Amino acid sequence: MRRNLAFLLTLFMVLSLCACGSSTSGLQVDNPDENTDTRLSISDTLSSEHFDFSIISVSASSSVKSEVGTVYEAADGNQILTVILSAKNTSDDTQNVMNTNFNSYVDGSKITVIGAVGKVDGYMPLIGAVSAGKTFEGYALWELPENWNELEFSYIDALTGSESDNSLVIHSTDISS
Repeated sequence: MRRNLAFLLTLFMVLSLCACGSSTSGLQVDNPDENTDTRLSISDTLSSEHFDFSIISVSASSSVKSEVGTVYEAADGNQILTVILSAKNTSDDTQNVMNTNFNSYVDGSKITVIGAVGKVDGYMPLIGAVSAGKTFEGYALWELPENWNELEFSYIDALTGSESDNSLVIHSTDISS
């Protein structure tokens, strides 16, 4: 009896999954004339599931000091990249934004945002709740080699795990000295 019940339950689950599968009737054909570049420049807007991100400013230095006195010092041969961003909540609900959700690569190698506290250049870390339709401006810090060429990052929503279709790219030549 138990074996039959287990078999029926398994069969029901398999059929349920098949019923939820996607159909191919809505297939889209790529248009070769359509812009398919997913890498955006620093003047573009990165759109994710709940946020639109725009870069306000970018600077590089050997160290960054927050207003609470914390100093973020780059290792020898590295530098700290400070990126000030605007995050606009495009959803109908309050959403949390976190700079640690940037999926980041420097010259193709995975890196993570520095977990920082306190204001830098008058901005808080880009971490917090943002009401529907509102904008939050904050910063993200990355430690990069001094001879880096490009930093590329997308955004992954913490709640859904959905990653933005595009990524922002900052080139070392984008930073004025």
